[in-house]
Amino acid sequence: MSKKDDLANDLSRGRKRNIKKRIDTTEEKAKEVVKKVAPTQKVEKVKAEKLVRTTMDLPKSVHRAIKMKSAADGISLKDYIVSLVKKDLDLD
Repeated sequence: MSKKDDLANDLSRGRKRNIKKRIDTTEEKAKEVVKKVAPTQKVEKVKAEKLVRTTMDLPKSVHRAIKMKSAADGISLKDYIVSLVKKDLDLD
């Protein structure tokens, strides 16, 4: 039986203590994974400025390349694109 089935059985039988323990364990594991995966570099925070949402369609190959580059640099996709645009417009 899978963990999902076990959890469903516990829910149906009202075993809340067992469920809470599993959730806590999952959260702890998730936090450990995030610590291992999260970048160690500090990203320069953008000044408190009003934000505007922009959506664009990119070729899949371009999106993949940008995503890989930003991950390698340890920054978010958004921060990477914003830094490129600021650099091009001499806004730094």
